[in-house]
Amino acid sequence: MGILAFFLFILITYAASISFNLENISPNDKDMFILDGGANISEDAIQVTPKNHSGMVIGRVTYTERLHLWDKRSGELASFSTSFSFVKLSDLERRHRQDDGFIFFLAQNSSLIHGAMDPKSDTRVNDSEDRYVWVEFDPYCNTWENSSQCDHVGINVNSDSSINQTKWLNTGRECQVLIKYKNLSVSFTSFRKNNFERDGVAHIVDLQNELPEWVAFGFSAASFELSDKNTVESWMFNSSNLQLDENTGLPPNKLGLVVGLVVGKSVLVTLLVILAYLLWNKKKNNGGEEV
Repeated sequence: MGILAFFLFILITYAASISFNLENISPNDKDMFILDGGANISEDAIQVTPKNHSGMVIGRVTYTERLHLWDKRSGELASFSTSFSFVKLSDLERRHRQDDGFIFFLAQNSSLIHGAMDPKSDTRVNDSEDRYVWVEFDPYCNTWENSSQCDHVGINVNSDSSINQTKWLNTGRECQVLIKYKNLSVSFTSFRKNNFERDGVAHIVDLQNELPEWVAFGFSAASFELSDKNTVESWMFNSSNLQLDENTGLPPNKLGLVVGLVVGKSVLVTLLVILAYLLWNKKKNNGGEEV
């Protein structure tokens, strides 16, 4: 039975879920992330872009593990939810001009994710081989967006133009965000007339058609003349397991049936062997007499 159990352990593979909850981010959490560009971790937050810099700064924070989003053999698709709070703080003396955006992304290649900025500033962003989905919090009046809204929250699918968006008022206060999938939905807070209000935007998108099986995820932001400081103060992420057969790709329900049949037959055979041994041993101890 030990050999059988080992065989079954090898047969069944688990694409482990990703789960973490960082209520108080500190430098002790640094090993959980890949920090690029202007990104760093301070005593109490992730600084995606720092304040008081000169020229263009792009920051990117990628979680070290990739998310197993779906399995091509079984067609099983994972679900996930993430919540975070962030602050986008601009130079208030020049607030009549807007700086670029802050995004949460899922991407084939995180190194090509450079914040919600003008794609003309980096031609690789529109590379047809690069696939990504992001949620952008963008105060900039983008000329390529199919909307007159400057401050908006948008869902982008393999495009720098939001496929769906809604108004967002950035006042330099903490914004709380919840993103869920399956069926991509975003809820967030805006501060209007001295009160927090919850808004939302959603879009039905099949990430199995838009993204590869394994994706990187995290935050990115771009900051130009206004020296926007983009700060993530807390972050929670949870995804579901993908339980699959490494050889056949059977989903859990069918795989469970197969394993159940194998184990059932093995137990029966084992019992028969034990019974035969007991009968043989008793006959031997009785000097070969019939039992």
